[in-house]
Amino acid sequence: MKKKTINCEEKWNEISNMYARKDINYNSFPFNVLKRYKNIRFLEAGSGDGETAIFMSKLGNKVIGIEIADNFLKMSNKKINRLKIKNIKFIKGDVRKMPFKDNYFDLIFSGGVIEHFNETFESLKEHIRILKKNGHILIGVPCKQGLHYPLKKIMQFLGIWNIGFEKSFSKQDFKKKLIKNNLKILEEFYIPIEATSSQTNFRYKITKVVSVLDTYLGGTHMMYFLCAKR
Repeated sequence: MKKKTINCEEKWNEISNMYARKDINYNSFPFNVLKRYKNIRFLEAGSGDGETAIFMSKLGNKVIGIEIADNFLKMSNKKINRLKIKNIKFIKGDVRKMPFKDNYFDLIFSGGVIEHFNETFESLKEHIRILKKNGHILIGVPCKQGLHYPLKKIMQFLGIWNIGFEKSFSKQDFKKKLIKNNLKILEEFYIPIEATSSQTNFRYKITKVVSVLDTYLGGTHMMYFLCAKR
């Protein structure tokens, strides 16, 4: 059966303001990993509000952010115009088919992106195609091992999940996919769910409880892998 194509553009335009970050800790993940890289060619796949791409541009990197939602692109371009940043470019595009030549980037960051459509692993291959040999990719997806996953399934069933289509993966299965696609896993990062001010009051309270419980149970919301292309 042919997979259904998910309209990510429409959904992320709708919820873009919800995912505009306000209080950002630049000493926390993923900034504490990305700051190792300077004077390279960097891509953020699914650049959202532009904060991560802007952070990388300030380290002297040549930066491109690709984003499918016009609202996010307007937000990002407004920021770099205000800051007068020249070594960064935000472009409209779909991470399932990107307008870059093979072996182009030294580092790609793709955080919480490829789970939002059925063509997850087709998109992973596209990320790898444009990554240089021995280049690095920091990629993250939601994890099934934690209380966040059953909470998400319940919310999706009740129709109160407002992020749109989203998959989750087991740690071992996703790691196998990375290795199968010619990536060497260098480091692993497991991030618990966080309650944020952008959530509704009801969801904030539920998320806060899940966050505390997961802290004790070792549960994970997002899992990230820093990999090198073989």
